[in-house]
Amino acid sequence: MQACMEMNFTELELSPMSQMRSANKKHGNIGDIELKEGQRIIEAWDAKFGKPYLYEEIGELCEKLDTYPGVEIAGFIVDKEANRSADILERLEDAKALTGTDIRIFNFSEWTEFKLKNVDGQSRDEFGRRWLTATIESFTRKRIDLAPIDEPCDGWLTDLINILRPYKINE
Repeated sequence: MQACMEMNFTELELSPMSQMRSANKKHGNIGDIELKEGQRIIEAWDAKFGKPYLYEEIGELCEKLDTYPGVEIAGFIVDKEANRSADILERLEDAKALTGTDIRIFNFSEWTEFKLKNVDGQSRDEFGRRWLTATIESFTRKRIDLAPIDEPCDGWLTDLINILRPYKINE
């Protein structure tokens, strides 16, 4: 989202992340990513690592949305293939009806495509560069105003290097 903000893909304001080990309820967050218009949260996304089945989390999201009326879209971003079994789809529909919020579950690729659906190829390339910069700078604590990560990120950086190594990026 930092890259989206830098490229003016949205007019909403990105809220700083809460500390990663903090419970969302304790800090009053809907999700890891929150976009606001003034004080009102318009959009919220919660990242889930290693947990594609989100039946209970959908219920918890409904509870949070009761506290924040007017959220237009919210949901989850998972690192694996999103589980869209019949019970999950039914729970999503019930949650949408209950809250009036468009609630979705995406994997990271689907979410990125959703956010960039109206962006052309050249802008997507620039977005990719900015996303990578924002990710690295967040992991190395150079963006603590938006991403106050207080965990050791060496492992994440090593994983990222190993993912990028086959591409032999020379910039």
